[in-house]
Amino acid sequence: MFVIFGKLWTDKNGNTYHTAKVWVNGEYVGQTNIAYGYGNQYLETAAELLREKGYIPEKEKMPFGFSYWCRENSIKLITDYAYVATKKEVQA
Repeated sequence: MFVIFGKLWTDKNGNTYHTAKVWVNGEYVGQTNIAYGYGNQYLETAAELLREKGYIPEKEKMPFGFSYWCRENSIKLITDYAYVATKKEVQA
């Protein structure tokens, strides 16, 4: 089971950035660095962290994306996100 919580922040120019905290089977794996991207992009950034840690295969083995891969492999994926007011909060 993967649990991913994203934080999104929009700067004064309208650009959106995010981080994601990741847990695998209840164990905290880590937090991503701040990255550009809006909407569900935090999930793909979290997938990069999971790849680095050896939990999931390389991106080319997931042609339809991380969420689809989880669904097709019967892996429970729990996600949520929140918008925060400052860049400092998105990194916390």
